[in-house]
Amino acid sequence: MLFLADAVRLIQARYAPGEVFNAAKALVVAAATVAFLVWFFGFMVVAREWFAMWQSKSWNGQEAAFRVSLPDGDLAPRRSRGNVL
Repeated sequence: MLFLADAVRLIQARYAPGEVFNAAKALVVAAATVAFLVWFFGFMVVAREWFAMWQSKSWNGQEAAFRVSLPDGDLAPRRSRGNVL
């Protein structure tokens, strides 16, 4: 969204003097910083570990991850709101 917003600002300032055009580039730096942080931390740090966990002999979290989605057998079944006493 920041890139799109700044693209509109840059198009509007394309025939303006240089100072105005350079001031319109302020959101590009913010957008590039946010994009880099999402790419680096989201994909390079977190996703790399998640995709590589099946290769690890000491820490393979796949079994634990699948257990989270299994139903708990010791819990009482939920009653619908109409059956509440």
